[in-house]
Amino acid sequence: MKRKLTRSNVRVICQEGCKRPVPNKVLIDAAKRTLEAEHAFGDITIYICSRREIRKLNREFRDNDSSTDVLSFSGDDNASDNSIALCADKVRLQALRYGHSVRREASFLIVHSVLHLLGYDHDYEHNSTDPATREMQTREREIMDR
Repeated sequence: MKRKLTRSNVRVICQEGCKRPVPNKVLIDAAKRTLEAEHAFGDITIYICSRREIRKLNREFRDNDSSTDVLSFSGDDNASDNSIALCADKVRLQALRYGHSVRREASFLIVHSVLHLLGYDHDYEHNSTDPATREMQTREREIMDR
């Protein structure tokens, strides 16, 4: 996703019928903060969607017939089509489950997704002994602490 640009373009599109979990600025700031921390540039579109829509995407692209919180889709080589699908309902539910704000949960999921777009990966079960998982979790914490 790295480009020879001097800035990144991040936009948010709310799918029909979805209620934004947080203001667009929160999502845009989280994405840009992650790109800056990684010295990367690119264009990202964040789609806020329903549980039904993210389940459909998860089934189509990951062969997993369940809803999830967030999905990342890497664009072509010039990084013009990077996108993130963020489930508004899951953001709210997970914030309650983990005992923190909706703003913090949404920001974390965007940081996590942008790191995926930049090539970070983790063990599906978040196995803390996996070096790639530990590296990604460390970067998430560092960026969230900013």
